[in-house]
Amino acid sequence: MFEETGIVAKAEDLEPFASLSDPSIHTLTYPNGDQVQAFAMCFVLARWEGNLSAEESEVSDLGFFPLVDPPSPTHVPTLEVLKLYARFQETGVFQAN
Repeated sequence: MFEETGIVAKAEDLEPFASLSDPSIHTLTYPNGDQVQAFAMCFVLARWEGNLSAEESEVSDLGFFPLVDPPSPTHVPTLEVLKLYARFQETGVFQAN
């Protein structure tokens, strides 16, 4: 997490809420044409240390945004994860798609 965001988290502060691996939603195509079916394990993190920072060659913008109003355009798998999180909040049950 630190490498990607500059944030340091303790394992005990990570709460898993969902996984995403649906190939109709989470298939990625890289600039060289390679395609992969991705798998994401999703966590809620309420406490952390550090300041947001990222490798400039990999990230164009980094920030915290309201869950109900993500920046646009938003990656389709990210929108699905936000839906899974909303269902997790409603039910308290781990979500999988």
